[in-house]
Amino acid sequence: MKVWLAGLVLAASAASAHSTQSEGGEPASPTLVVIESHLAPVNLSATSERNEWNPRFSPDGQYLSFERREGAAQAILIVDTEAPEAPPIRVSSMKQEASSVEAAFLSLGADDESFNTQLSFFPKGPDGSRFVFTGNEGSGIYRIYEGGMAGAPVALSSESKEDGHPAVSPDGRWLVYVSARKGVGKLYLRDLSTGEERPITEGDEMDLFPAWSPDGTSLAYTSGDNDNHDIFVIRGVTGLTPETVQLTSWSFDDLRPAFSADGSSIAFYSSYNPAGEDKVWSIVAAPADGSGPKKGAALAARAFAMNVVKDPEVGPAWLPGGQSLVYARDSKKEFNPIYVVDAATKEERRIETGTRMNHDLVCSSRGVLAFRAQVASWDDIFLVPLVRLP
Repeated sequence: MKVWLAGLVLAASAASAHSTQSEGGEPASPTLVVIESHLAPVNLSATSERNEWNPRFSPDGQYLSFERREGAAQAILIVDTEAPEAPPIRVSSMKQEASSVEAAFLSLGADDESFNTQLSFFPKGPDGSRFVFTGNEGSGIYRIYEGGMAGAPVALSSESKEDGHPAVSPDGRWLVYVSARKGVGKLYLRDLSTGEERPITEGDEMDLFPAWSPDGTSLAYTSGDNDNHDIFVIRGVTGLTPETVQLTSWSFDDLRPAFSADGSSIAFYSSYNPAGEDKVWSIVAAPADGSGPKKGAALAARAFAMNVVKDPEVGPAWLPGGQSLVYARDSKKEFNPIYVVDAATKEERRIETGTRMNHDLVCSSRGVLAFRAQVASWDDIFLVPLVRLP
């Protein structure tokens, strides 16, 4: 219910008045709008002997999707953050009805063995919340499906082969996704009003993780091979003369670009770290217009968070204002604590949540944090207001 969320935000905002300085006593960065250093997250799923992962907010922050193993299926569920006490709604696929009362009693209904993932919400419209996701209906063919809070999802394209990573544009008109229908994964742009679509990348490299700019004019993505990926941006992506700009070109692996709320910066995970260690990741921010350095020490200087938990499902989590992000530090002996960091100043603050092995962090446009954390031997989804909005 709205009272639940509003109450948490107001309580946290009141506490923020006492949290305007950094740990060293100096004034905190003006963009580091952390509410307080101690939060009390709410467990949204609280299921025993089941794992949940990959939380994703709707653009207005009201709905949150996540994934769960349901029998033989990997299902997608949605919870209304304004009514977190209500059970989540399963929206991807359902177990088929048993053929008779006897069969139902004996649990002889056909099991759902579908694999569903990577939900992307439309902007909220008059028909309620709609979305697209990747699914296979229990077969080996992965397609992009469109669905809503009620009714069966519908496949968007019959020319599918290993389709995935769907992303709906901010205005809800366009869909970009990855398809390997011609042998290697390339980006396709679909006009959702007409059904017409076209490839927007070419070449032999695998293109992954498309992400829209907030104004819907540009698209960031990762391109490369199994050993090395770089970050690219297509400007004017829906127009007649799109322009592709390469943001990084070095030996480090760069993944999962994400635009800041104002569209000026793109953050991404990078295998760059000063010690040159394997499997140690940082977060780097580059100007979205391509004006920044593409390699070398100048690009390395733009790394502002070190030793981070790489969350390839969701990417770096920008806060809804300024140039700050939230991330989990890769420190198993401290159970992956959560930090907020200012990308411009590199100032950061640790956030105590009382949870352990945190990852899959996302922040809504309302300044609410969702993440995955371990309870006993299983992972649940947690929710808590984080940012004091104006």
